[in-house]
Amino acid sequence: MNDGRLQRFFWICAGTPVEIIEKYPTEHAKYFGIGATIFFTALFAALSGGYALYFVFAGAPFDWFASILFGIF
Repeated sequence: MNDGRLQRFFWICAGTPVEIIEKYPTEHAKYFGIGATIFFTALFAALSGGYALYFVFAGAPFDWFASILFGIF
């Protein structure tokens, strides 16, 4: 697997220290998958939360900010 920025980003999303995971190449794909799962779960949570807030509050300006916070936490 290519050791690019995307891979490092997903490792960070998985909560793995990059310095440690670089020592174990057999674990790269596993933690890449874990990080991608966490990232896309948060992304879809932010999208669904944003739509719910938009629907409930009829398009108030703070909806998108609240949906991003919902996805992050």
